[in-house]
Amino acid sequence: MPRKNFILLLRVLLIADGIIVGAVVSATGAWKIGLPVGLVAMVVPWFLIPFVAGGIMRIGGWGRIATAFPPAPWAEGTNGMMADTLTVGRVPMSNAVEVATDDDYLHLTPLITQGKWCPAVSIPWAEISFPDEGRETKSLLTGKSVKIAAAGVTMLVPTSAVRRELEVRRAMAVQGGAEL
Repeated sequence: MPRKNFILLLRVLLIADGIIVGAVVSATGAWKIGLPVGLVAMVVPWFLIPFVAGGIMRIGGWGRIATAFPPAPWAEGTNGMMADTLTVGRVPMSNAVEVATDDDYLHLTPLITQGKWCPAVSIPWAEISFPDEGRETKSLLTGKSVKIAAAGVTMLVPTSAVRRELEVRRAMAVQGGAEL
């Protein structure tokens, strides 16, 4: 799901939630109580979700990655995709981060918690290692993923995001005996 569609869906769900909560409270009490409760139900998640999710992401290793790898502009023609599989440290972030790749970087952009807490990052391919030699793991919960490491943080990323880089490194290893 593209990032804009995800944010739009989230907004629609939160607004619908606020309307439902307000209607239920109004039906059981006075509308003067239901209206503020409904508004609070719509507004609080916009402040609470980024704060809590940002804190968890930061503690999980995103802070080290963000400090080491500031965002870089995407190459022209680069398209992002929702990461159906992504774990940073021990924190699962599936469907909460947009992943894009170009010739120079692996770009990771948090969907909800952008800004000071969890800024976008661009990890140069030269800084990424494949601890398991690029072996793919499959799981019902996380799908197909590959373990990578950068700035001392281990991550599981979608195989599709690193497939091209793995192919390049394997071809180089066959030619020159280099490691993944």
